[in-house]
Amino acid sequence: MKRPFSENVTFQLLFLSAVVLLSRIPFLWAGFGAEEDSWLLALTAKSMALSGNYEMSRAPGHPMQEYLYALIYNNGLSAFTTNLISALASVMAAVFFALALRNLNFRHYLFASFAFAFTPIVFI
Repeated sequence: MKRPFSENVTFQLLFLSAVVLLSRIPFLWAGFGAEEDSWLLALTAKSMALSGNYEMSRAPGHPMQEYLYALIYNNGLSAFTTNLISALASVMAAVFFALALRNLNFRHYLFASFAFAFTPIVFI
């Protein structure tokens, strides 16, 4: 049986969002990163913005991310911007994970969502 969406759940999801976003703040000014993968996204965004043609930054390609960065490129694509987008995507992933678990009547969906958000592969 589906539980009603209450104010308590809204507060819990806002709390989850705030904690996840606050935990990503130190990474916002960390630059593009040491891996060539991160730099390839920026270079591909520049190339796509200038040529107007789609290019893959890496196989199999990430068209949504590449098009988004290409659109942002003309307005000043920076490492801070890409890191902020990544942080917001982490928040969205944690919230939707919590909502999915809640919909499946998982008893401790908030704890599981925190565990998901702070798993190293997701956190980094």
